[in-house]
Amino acid sequence: MTVAPAAPDAQPITWMNPRHGQAHIRARAVDGGGMEYELCVSGDTYVVRRLTYVQGRLREVHESPDAVRDVAERLWADLLAGRAR
Repeated sequence: MTVAPAAPDAQPITWMNPRHGQAHIRARAVDGGGMEYELCVSGDTYVVRRLTYVQGRLREVHESPDAVRDVAERLWADLLAGRAR
């Protein structure tokens, strides 16, 4: 996942146990260019999503590979610092 230098308005990560194996958004950030990112969890699997909107409508969702919590935490921290790959 390629991320432009970020200037996010980010919420802190709050880890919680999801119910019924559904993916739940745990944190959301918006970079300086208006791109939205979400950190999602399902069970013990974590994913970072990049959302693309066109004229206010969701156009595309790009997801990182499934990761364990510590890997997802590092990716999220890199994203917020503008270093994500």
